[in-house]
Amino acid sequence: MSVSLDALQTIRYDVVEPGPNGIAVVTLDRPDSRNAQNKRMTYEMNAAFDDAARRSDGIRTCSCSGVNSSKSTPSAPAATACCACSAVSASTI
Repeated sequence: MSVSLDALQTIRYDVVEPGPNGIAVVTLDRPDSRNAQNKRMTYEMNAAFDDAARRSDGIRTCSCSGVNSSKSTPSAPAATACCACSAVSASTI
């Protein structure tokens, strides 16, 4: 399955700090299923991480978090951090 970054349905992908030490943020956006990963989300995350690794402006860090469900209890956190990882530069692959 090929996924376009213009047609994301289960995640949000933003480059919040472009440049040689840039930061990209991937936000899981399936709050009604508590951000459970499905096949589409897997492909969308792969497309986002591929874009971050191949960008010419040098994204160095990808941060991943999730949107909170409106049905969760008041004590639940607003977003859950699930990982932070350094993107591999396409030139090193």
